Amino acid sequence: MITMMYQGFEVENVVEDNVVVMIAEFAGLVDMTDDTIDQSRRNFEVITNVLNATSNIVNNAALNDTDLGQVVRSVSSIIDDLQVWEEDEIQMTNNINVVEVLENVANALAVNQEIGTEENVTVLRFEGDTSALLVERNNIEQLQTSGREFGATRNDTGITTLPGVTDGVLASIQLPGSLFSTDRVTNNSVGRGVGLVFSFFETPVLFPLADGTRVDLQIRTSVIGALIGGIPNISDLLDPIIITFQLEINTEDEVAENAACVSWDFEASGGVGNWTDRGCNTTLDRVSRTVKCNCSHLTNFAALVDVCSRTEGDCEQSKVDKTALEIISYVGVSLSIFGLIITIITMLVFSKLRKRDASKFHIQLSLALLGMLVVFAVGIDRTEVFEGCVTVSVLIHYFTLVAVMWMGAEALLMFQKLVIVFVQITTRYIVIVSLVCWLAPLLPVIISVSIDPRFMVSEEPDL
Repeated sequence: MITMMYQGFEVENVVEDNVVVMIAEFAGLVDMTDDTIDQSRRNFEVITNVLNATSNIVNNAALNDTDLGQVVRSVSSIIDDLQVWEEDEIQMTNNINVVEVLENVANALAVNQEIGTEENVTVLRFEGDTSALLVERNNIEQLQTSGREFGATRNDTGITTLPGVTDGVLASIQLPGSLFSTDRVTNNSVGRGVGLVFSFFETPVLFPLADGTRVDLQIRTSVIGALIGGIPNISDLLDPIIITFQLEINTEDEVAENAACVSWDFEASGGVGNWTDRGCNTTLDRVSRTVKCNCSHLTNFAALVDVCSRTEGDCEQSKVDKTALEIISYVGVSLSIFGLIITIITMLVFSKLRKRDASKFHIQLSLALLGMLVVFAVGIDRTEVFEGCVTVSVLIHYFTLVAVMWMGAEALLMFQKLVIVFVQITTRYIVIVSLVCWLAPLLPVIISVSIDPRFMVSEEPDL
């Protein structure tokens, strides 16, 4: 019955004139979806389409404060109900992320100019069973002086938001006063104050890890986020955003070996979204089971934990294993580099070898392999700076393709020598082969980087 109601809901009927009523009725439908049979991927696709239509209306229509607040509250209710759905059924469809929709409609409310700015005003407070949303309009001078803190905890009735950071909170976030003194904030807030949006999600079900992530890496905290109304992509802050999490440890046998503060990137993994540890530093207190993060940007945050079991032994690699494998890798690469250098020197020094056609191909293949291994040895751990990581990836990609091209060229040379036998290998032929082998790999590398540089790096944090 519930599924039939989902499939019978006409998304195109959601228009500016009835968006408040339609989204409220739809929120009631989602609230009634208690049976796991109805919590299906097909129905979730309907939800994403309805939310996306609502977001488009909010962004393009001139709704008054009251109507806009009701829309935001209805969307918050839908997001809250989705927290109990199975993660496998919640898959982003048509490049629509429901959390991003929530942020869009909340942002529209936060930047509404009809709200006064003489004092701090709570525009909307939503506290659900598993999530919370707080929209404020604040006086910029007060924010520049004392910053802003937000926390959330659980009580008998659900999630409760807190104006400051206290003991026992599931998650908290502190925005420094210097954040509100930046040009982007002050220029955007002239005569209007500053709109703030804080969000909290008790579970990370709406923020799934990308496919291929190690099974022992899990989000074991709540998700908390903040944004400044009308100002997207705030980053490179002088004073860090401070986020604190309470770790969720399910059994006494589990051990949180490592933790990494991560932030959600809506554009990662080809637009599906994924967690990244760029721009955050982590401090793990194993005794109190808390994680403290210092981050240089604003978005949604959580802690990715390497969860191991004392009894089952299902961890993929211990720190000792990783260190041993790193040592073996570096020793192997170093020996290979040494061997390639000796090979190149030998073929260059001895004239008899140097004049052979095969040696000219061997030297260039050795140079390509040498370039690949040197870049790997020097740059494989240089992951702190995104641009540097991309550069290393591009060079490894390029030299690997060059090596493959020269292997093919050597195979062709062997065919000419062994089958055709009397073929003439001229200097012009070698120059042409060299140009093809060294220049042709540039094409796929440039195409890959041009589409999206993030395709060249792994988004999985290194714990």
